[in-house]
Amino acid sequence: MPSNDQFTTIAVVGQPRSGKSSLILKITGDKSDKDKQNPRLLPPKHFELDASFGQSVHLLFLEINEENQQETDFILGESNIVLVVVDINSQYQKDEVNKWIERSRKHKKPIFVIQSKADLLEGEVEDLTTLVERYEKYQYCGTTSVKKKRGVEEIVGALCQFALFPTDVIFDATSKNLNKSSVPAFERVFWILDRDGDGELSQTEFTELLSIFQSSDPEINIEKPSGCNLISYLSIIKDLMQLNRFDLVWTLLREFSYQDNLQVDDVGISQLYLPEHNPATDIIVLTNYGRDVLTALFKRIDTDSDLLLSQQELTSAFMFVPLKDSLITVADQFTNGHDMCQSVHKKMTLVGWLALWSFTTRQDPQALLRCLVFWGIPESILSRTLQIKKKRDFRNGPQDMPDTIQCYVFGAAKSGKTCLMKSLIGQEFDHEYSATNEQHSVVNVVDYRDQRYYLVVTEFQDIEVPVILKRLENMNQCDVVCLVYDASDQFSFLHLSTVQKDLSKTLPRLFVSSKVDLQEVDQDFDVTPEEYCDRLQLVRPLRVSVAGADDALHISELWKELVLAAVNPDLALPEWEESEDSDEEEEEIVPREVPNVVVKRVVRIGLAVGVLAAVGYAVYRFGFKKAESKQ
Repeated sequence: MPSNDQFTTIAVVGQPRSGKSSLILKITGDKSDKDKQNPRLLPPKHFELDASFGQSVHLLFLEINEENQQETDFILGESNIVLVVVDINSQYQKDEVNKWIERSRKHKKPIFVIQSKADLLEGEVEDLTTLVERYEKYQYCGTTSVKKKRGVEEIVGALCQFALFPTDVIFDATSKNLNKSSVPAFERVFWILDRDGDGELSQTEFTELLSIFQSSDPEINIEKPSGCNLISYLSIIKDLMQLNRFDLVWTLLREFSYQDNLQVDDVGISQLYLPEHNPATDIIVLTNYGRDVLTALFKRIDTDSDLLLSQQELTSAFMFVPLKDSLITVADQFTNGHDMCQSVHKKMTLVGWLALWSFTTRQDPQALLRCLVFWGIPESILSRTLQIKKKRDFRNGPQDMPDTIQCYVFGAAKSGKTCLMKSLIGQEFDHEYSATNEQHSVVNVVDYRDQRYYLVVTEFQDIEVPVILKRLENMNQCDVVCLVYDASDQFSFLHLSTVQKDLSKTLPRLFVSSKVDLQEVDQDFDVTPEEYCDRLQLVRPLRVSVAGADDALHISELWKELVLAAVNPDLALPEWEESEDSDEEEEEIVPREVPNVVVKRVVRIGLAVGVLAAVGYAVYRFGFKKAESKQ
């Protein structure tokens, strides 16, 4: 027997001795309770029908005792259909039907009305059709005679058709028009079919629509209207509903993942195509094929073909993505994406679009799949969009390295972190200081050694930093750290020495001396920043200036240096030695007294010019094992 969610549950209501039990037993073919005397109720009865096109219908009939008001309301709320049975000879038929229409309206349930015992009719039938048609979810009104076996097949057919193709969520039986709540679903289908985004279905696009209808009925043929825009297309859907071709309309909706409640199970579908992974060790990122899919989507969303996505174009695309849970954040990031990725006049470029999706996918890969589902990407494609890479401490070689790199930037207030981040996405230098009030990320492309990487740089609110440093869940996501101090502020480096002590020994890091265009001052610290880095066998602080300085490293080189450190972590790991007098449980880590870092500088130069390319992988493996042995 199928599970409960595969049943169409029918609440059978009506006065005692109205013929409810007899009708249920006749439909289900159950004779075990044939001689049952009212008012005892029938137990739930199951009816199954194999439809001709491979689907099975399962109806579950629940006879209701309306004397228990609370129980009746509960069953009505949980049922899919209300089936009202009235005695055709009763003078109170209309009052009874009116009562159940109001109760069905309260629960927003479709209603079927049956006038029973037609074989005992005395006089003319009182037509209830006009009465029930006033209810927008009215579905059927007919007469039956269980004794004479009349009208039973018709009601079974109507119930099975509704179970297969529920019309109440689509069509208003009173106005004979589409429900307002169903229009967005049909608009989404039109948007997906309109591949070129010109607002009309071309002959090719209309043929695709027709082929979907013909998968249900090969004989169906619909003539393409001239200039088949959204209004013309909705008119076709309305005409099919009025012709009772609910099967064709539901074939179309189900082709685009709609369930019987007119909702898309985006979570369920995305879970099917999310790669199996271990969250403790694995990272999920985009494949190159996934970026090809996103590139095609960019062109579809770019309705004015200017190779830029405006906020209006992005908002229109996300109109088909329900704003719930994590998708709210995703939609906001993209519709306001000029603050996070490359843009031109606040319009997102293709590079920015792909970069932002690379960031989003690494943070929440299921959000990507859910958006692709709503944008009509076939399930056969979803399975090829994602791949598994490894987190920092679990990589055994280049094949485990993701091409989306997460960098955390730490530094004292006013050290220039935000300005550096803005420079990554091409935003101009702003002399006005504004404090960082929340966690913020930017992402852009960095090309290194014929490989394209997507560098995500994240800054935290100052008050958050001590917590973030202690939280393994956050720090294990990080591939490289950028430690920034203001060369013109004598107390700026002191803050970094505190941060440095809390970093994992396996986390690559680079020190950056910012604002070198200003008057540099000695740092209020035991040793100079250069000596500090020398003792840790780290590269000396990189001198940068967003405002520009003759002796500063070009800002674009900084991002390459960070990628280099993430890809080759042994080049940016500190060398520590343990104090001999320290307690085993609370080790005091002391930097070695090493005056220079000749070995590391040679390796860095070699990697930069390609001289040691042949042994690069071996160096990487050696560095990883060395770091691993020290844990």
